[in-house]
Amino acid sequence: MIDPQQAKIQFEKNASNYNLALDLLGKEFTIKNELYQFVGFSRRIRKNPVIMKNLKTQELHKFPMNIIQTIYKVEAFSNEVLKT
Repeated sequence: MIDPQQAKIQFEKNASNYNLALDLLGKEFTIKNELYQFVGFSRRIRKNPVIMKNLKTQELHKFPMNIIQTIYKVEAFSNEVLKT
């Protein structure tokens, strides 16, 4: 089970490694006509470490790291940090 508080803590600790601003936490955006809110990271889930909450169902979902790059156009993004 995904712990949203732990996901937030992991994001706060690792955001600078991904060149991401801390204000990304809580931002809302649309994926496939569903509204999601960014919750954080889970370093335990290497393949899909990005944790998002579906605001309609309140369910937590896992996404790959490149979802952030796709949505926010982060240029200096690197998946290599996850392998450490």
